[in-house]
Order: sequence, then structure tokens, then C-alpha cells
Amino acid sequence: MITLLCTQNITFCQDILPDEIIIDYSAIDKPLREVIFDLSVEADITIAFQDEIVPGDSLINFSVRTQPIGLVLDYLLSRHAVKYKIIGSQIVLYKDPYARSSSTLTISGYITDQENGESLVSANIYSYDKINGTNSNIYGFYSFTIPKGSQRLYYSYLGYNTRILDVELKNDTVINVQLDPNIILKEIVITDNRIINDNTQERDIANVEILSIDKIESFVTVGGEVDVLRMAYTKSGITSGSDGFGGMSVRGGSTNQNLILFDGVPVYNANHLFGLYSIFNSHVVKSAKVYKGAFPANYSGRLSSVLDVRTREGNMKEFGGEVAISLFAAKVALEGPIIKDRASYLFTARRSILDPFVNTLVAFQNPVGQESDTDLKFSDINLKVNFKLTDNSRLLFSHYTGKDVFNNKVTRNDSTRTIKNIDQLNWDSGNKLTSLKWNWRISQKLFVNTTVYRSQYQYLSFDLDRTNLLFPDGSLDLTNYTAGHYDARIVDQAIKIDFDLFPTSKQHEVSFDGAHIVFGGTRI
Repeated sequence: MITLLCTQNITFCQDILPDEIIIDYSAIDKPLREVIFDLSVEADITIAFQDEIVPGDSLINFSVRTQPIGLVLDYLLSRHAVKYKIIGSQIVLYKDPYARSSSTLTISGYITDQENGESLVSANIYSYDKINGTNSNIYGFYSFTIPKGSQRLYYSYLGYNTRILDVELKNDTVINVQLDPNIILKEIVITDNRIINDNTQERDIANVEILSIDKIESFVTVGGEVDVLRMAYTKSGITSGSDGFGGMSVRGGSTNQNLILFDGVPVYNANHLFGLYSIFNSHVVKSAKVYKGAFPANYSGRLSSVLDVRTREGNMKEFGGEVAISLFAAKVALEGPIIKDRASYLFTARRSILDPFVNTLVAFQNPVGQESDTDLKFSDINLKVNFKLTDNSRLLFSHYTGKDVFNNKVTRNDSTRTIKNIDQLNWDSGNKLTSLKWNWRISQKLFVNTTVYRSQYQYLSFDLDRTNLLFPDGSLDLTNYTAGHYDARIVDQAIKIDFDLFPTSKQHEVSFDGAHIVFGGTRI
């Protein structure tokens, strides 16, 4: 016999969940079947079950206030090895044959954006009771060890609809999940609970700051150019130098004690225009984290902090682009599939538009008859190509080239035109970052990423100050020279292998470097 408790139907889709239907209910010596009927009326839902799976002689004594209907059902049914599924517009109760089993299984897979195929970093995966859970890594991979049998899994990410999967787990399983973006955020309810259990109280990790991409896009910066580094300066314990152009200082540390990573490649100068902008084009940034202390051991080589910036892979579904002009810079971006759902690319280019205004202003300030040639500009290019070789492995190629130019040529004459000063300054600097990554899911619990990269920073400067003493007829009498040359380069080449191991059912994650071979050099 099947019992249907029918009331007003509510469709359980991705934005209406059992955890969102809050009820108040109490029962004293009531049969379990009658309690389930009361709950269906209280929550305005339909509950279906067979009489033989719900004991008729089970009496319930309990009281709940402002609790989700899903949690209440789990509490009442777990002792009878009964679970529920969401099917269409109703909740269906069923007997779980694996409820008494102590065996565990592992599920793993990738979590991606449904619209463009981008991997989602630090997405949440958790069980129905929200006791066990895990997160996806920087490539969207996750591994989750849970009990064998019927399980309800929740997949969530900020700005996306939560997805619920009811699965029957008999063996280790691969589950790849695509989440649907949703720009409408759910309401946040703040309640006062003065009795706090210190063992369960959630503690904030003060040493890690996650820079939200949505906040970065809306953050107002100098000249209207969105900037990740400027957003980091707003966090507690992080300051910039004098007048905001001196680099990043974290908790009193020196600016050269920070490790800055761009797609896992170390960056030795992350600034444009003396620190006015950073090298990170906001269109390519997918995630950014700042570790202000006690950072993981796999981030080695610095004392003060770590800024880890990861870039997008490009849209695997459709072509798109963007053209933007701010007060100081102009940029263009193109992305799209090379092979739909298998390979994609992302290309961006940016250049400052400040130099024409600076040159015009300097020429206007100089008197007639004096020459001036002042350039102050920067440019950078990002290219990323993503190949999905198999369902378990990917190949990613990324390249960045950036350059800053400061060219100053000035010719000065005194009022008698007997002294002619020539001041020439050429200053060029820039980064070149190239990496090739191969990540591979070896097993349900082991994820390996191999990276080959090359990071180069070059600073080239030339200074010339020449003074000519002229005769009244304009001929040369005496010349005085002051010249200089400075060339500094840092080259960092390495092969790096990273392992992510998920060893136990307690959702511990072990990350370590299997090998990190560095070939580097510095020339001054």
C-alpha cells in the first residue's frame, strides 16, 4: 500500500530546497505516520511512502522550532533506516538497504560553470546532514569519501544555484557537476543565540583573505581601472607604501618578503606605472587569495605573505569579447571554444592611454624654443589555452607579457642661449611569464598537477645628462657628459609536481610538492 499525504504542491527545483522550508512543530506520544502527515500539512508539501517502511507502533515525542523540514525528516527517519528523495513536486520516503553498512566509498569529479565550462574554485560539496563536506581545488576537482548507499549531495557556490543529487552509491563513482549561475542572492537571516557551544562555533581564519571577484569588479580605484592588488590593500594588516605606490607590506613585513603567484608562476614585479596599477587584468582573474601568515607549506620561499592569483580558462560554450576604456587605460578581451566542450582560449590586451596627455602637458609647460619628449606608458598581453584531453586530464598553456616604458628627453637653453642642457632617461621594465600545466586525476583520491614554467623580469635603465657650452655665434665651445647604464634580469625556470591527496573519510586533504626543480639566474 502506498500512502499519499497530499496538500498544496511546491515544486522542488534548484532554488526551493527542503532546508529552506522552516517549520514549528511538537508531538507527544503520536504515531510516526501521523507525525509525517502533520509535517506535510505544516510545510504544505506532498509526502509519499509505503506503509511497511514506516512502523505503525513507533510513538514520537519531540518539539522543534524554526527548523528546516529536511532536517526534521532526517531526524525522525534515520533510526528506521528510511530516507527521502525529492521527485518532482513531492517528497518520497524509501528504505535504505545500506543504512546499517559501515563501508565507505569515494566520489570525485569536476565542478564547472554550466554556461561557459569554467572550473569553479573552492566550490562546496557536502552531505545532507552538513556534517561532512569538502571543497574543489584550484582546478575544480574534488574528492569526497562518504558511507555506501543512498546519499543526498549538495553542490553550492556563491552566485550559483545550489544543486542536489540523490545518488545510489555501490562503487567508487565519478560525478561531474555543472552549476547554473544565479545573480539573485538569497536573503541572509541573522538570529541572536546567546548560548554558544565552543566546540561547534565556527571560527574565522584570520590569516586568509579571499578576494571576491564580484567585489573587485565593483571596487573604485584610481582612474577607474579595476585592480586586484588595490583590493588587497583594503584588507586588515595589509598596507601600501608612501602615497600608495610603495608596494605591498603585510603586517609590517618588507615589500620583498611577499610571494606573488600568477597561475602558479612567481612574479618579481607585480606593478605598472610605479605601482599605480598591477599586472593583473581583471578580465582574466578567476580567483585570488591572500595568506597573511601561517600559509601552507607548499608556498615556500617568502617570509611575509602569499598572493595567489588564478586566471580563467576561457569559455568552452560560445564566443565572446569585451572592449573597455577607462580614464588611464584601454583593453580588449576575446574568448571562446576551439573545440566546443573540449578546448578553449582566452586572449586579453591592455595599454595605457596616459602618455598623450602627459606629453601634451609637458610641452605646454615648456617655453617656446625648448624641446621635450616625455613618454609614460605600459602594456600587457594575456593568452591562455585550455585542452580537455580526457575526462580525467587537462592541458593548460598560459603566457603573460608586460612592459613599462618611461622615456624622458629634455633640451633646455638659458636666456642668453650660451648653455644647452640635454637630459635623456630611458627606463624599460617588464615581466614575461610562461607556463604549461598538465593535471591528471589518477584515482578517486589522488590528483596530480605538473607545471613547467619560466618567469623573467628585466629592468633596463639608461641615464644621460649632457651640457654644451656655446659661443655667442652658436658654435660649440665645451661639452660635459654624465652617462649611466643599468641592466638587471631575473630568470626563474622550474618543473613542479603537486599532489592533492584525500586519504580519509574525515575529509582531510594533503597537499605536497613531489618535486620542485628550479633553474634560475640573476644578472645585474
